[in-house]
Amino acid sequence: MKVKKIGLVGIGRMGSRHVIAINQLKKAKLVAVCDLKKNNLKKHFVKKYYDYSKMMSLESIDLLVIATHASSHFPIIKSAIKHGIRKILCEKPLASSLAEAKEIVKLCKKKKVRIATNHSRRWVLSYQKLKKLISKGVIGKIRNINFEMGGGQIGSNGSHVMDLIRYLTNEEPKKVLGKIDKNRKKNPRGKTFIDPGGYGMFILNDGSRMFVDMSEDYGLPFFVKVMGTYGRILIDEKSKRWEIYTRPKKFRKLALTKRVKLNKIKFTGESIDQIKCSKQCLKELLSNKKIQCTAYDGYKSLEMSVGIHNSNFKNNFITFPVSKIFFRKKFNFA
Repeated sequence: MKVKKIGLVGIGRMGSRHVIAINQLKKAKLVAVCDLKKNNLKKHFVKKYYDYSKMMSLESIDLLVIATHASSHFPIIKSAIKHGIRKILCEKPLASSLAEAKEIVKLCKKKKVRIATNHSRRWVLSYQKLKKLISKGVIGKIRNINFEMGGGQIGSNGSHVMDLIRYLTNEEPKKVLGKIDKNRKKNPRGKTFIDPGGYGMFILNDGSRMFVDMSEDYGLPFFVKVMGTYGRILIDEKSKRWEIYTRPKKFRKLALTKRVKLNKIKFTGESIDQIKCSKQCLKELLSNKKIQCTAYDGYKSLEMSVGIHNSNFKNNFITFPVSKIFFRKKFNFA
């Protein structure tokens, strides 16, 4: 098998993780990197560029990794397609507006580009196992999901949980009631980024409820509760606490008002290893295997985040898709 050549744009914290992942691949090689900051380029012993278009013109690249901020994703993807690159891994959020994200989906489909959005939990074995158990009815039908992670950034960090909701439920959001935090604390990624916290209640197409709280008045890590008709799942990633409780089978036909003692299902979970997830995603893109998280998935998770902003503006429930104003509105998500 011919060694595939990989180019990377953006060598910040996440880009550096992608570099490690690429170097662990057997049939792929990092041939060029691009970044606006000279210090970010110093430690890499491959071709270095400040201009991504020039890099794509001069280098033969089979797969491009985009680890820049959201505002640059759309022009970089357009340039990659123009230069004949047909495999792309793009960081989340997919774009800074829904209009751009939708155009990315259309362009990639038209040009037959294999593109993945890096919602990393899709490549975590624990979540893949959990999804299979849910599909087999381990807790019955999901009726609500509660997600809590303080500190804001509902567009950037929040996109992960928006994607996770769709992944675990196989359902799409119908409407949302959301509020944006007015604290507007300084964004840790820089003063140019505006990505406040907030909270929202999503109603999915099957009537299930999803509650997302990413307010700025607390700072606790990622925590998820998944509630089914006869069971629950608790996930505390930092503590590697993954717990599943379910009604014994002999009691599942009882009325739901009969609250019997639940059995604990043995399940071993893991913490999130971004390098490992990147490696799995890259291997997937380089093969002909199904992509776990597509550009369309990136578009839908962004739509849910934007939906909270749209609902906050309307001060009421909004039904998806979002309004034309918010479809075209550009956000300064990191």
